[in-house]
Amino acid sequence: MDSVKQLFSRWNPLTLSFIGHIHAVKMMILPRFLYIFQNIPIFLTKKFFNQIDSLISSFIWNNKRPRINKYHLQKSKKDGGLALPNLRLYYWAVNIRQLCFWLYWLDKNQKPLWVDLELKAVKQFHLTSILGTPLPLQLSKIPNLNLYPVIKQSLQICFQFHNFLNFKQFKLSSFLYQNFLFKPSTTDPIFLLWKNKGIHSFTDLFCDGQLMTFQELINKYSLAHTHFLQYFQDRHFLQQYLPKFPYLQESDLLDTILKLNLFVKGSISRICNLLLLQKENLSLKIKQGWKRELNMTFVMKIGFEF
Repeated sequence: MDSVKQLFSRWNPLTLSFIGHIHAVKMMILPRFLYIFQNIPIFLTKKFFNQIDSLISSFIWNNKRPRINKYHLQKSKKDGGLALPNLRLYYWAVNIRQLCFWLYWLDKNQKPLWVDLELKAVKQFHLTSILGTPLPLQLSKIPNLNLYPVIKQSLQICFQFHNFLNFKQFKLSSFLYQNFLFKPSTTDPIFLLWKNKGIHSFTDLFCDGQLMTFQELINKYSLAHTHFLQYFQDRHFLQQYLPKFPYLQESDLLDTILKLNLFVKGSISRICNLLLLQKENLSLKIKQGWKRELNMTFVMKIGFEF
């Protein structure tokens, strides 16, 4: 925080246009934080980012009252904004991208060392299953997590992100074998056999948007008839978490992020833009809720604030 204040104090005497101030934030502040975010997971609260936003706002408005809501400045240029960096969304985008590497490298033989160490740290279940676990979830339920502070910080950030999305639906893209919520998969070796036959996630149990029958699973994956108990365990588990069981749930933002190509240049910015769009959608839902409740029409100010 002090280094940010020092940077702004050196740039404040310079004669810069309003756009120049925003470009200065992109060049000075964003790369410094991205470097930290990408190298080590650090759990940061909303209060921290509010303080940073306050410093940025004072810098770009020359210590005067802001005339335009920062939310509109943070929109992409094609949406009428000036692409002012939203550091909190970049923080989530970077860390969620890092967690998605757990999924990408899970079944690969040669993994980056940091991925291999983290995946092997927790032996009772697959860490990847946490990504698809809905809220509420307490970290205290995960055994021996305090022994791995890096993983603990990563999961805290993950839950913070889930809370922002109001994520309460179980993800069928979650790994089936050794799933944190599906307890039989952590003790029954039959589910390892299913994994080896091609049933990696709960999505693999569905065909044409509907849960397959046991006979259809036998025909597709060559399962043994003696696996009927495991099928019913799966079915009962999905009944608890799928509102429209036995049909597939609709895809949401998290599904979109999990399917992104992590190695394409600009993937972090793409995730950040998706989060910014989601933030706008959440604001619209709140507005519509108030409109229905009060039977009133609200006018959203897009321009200047007075």
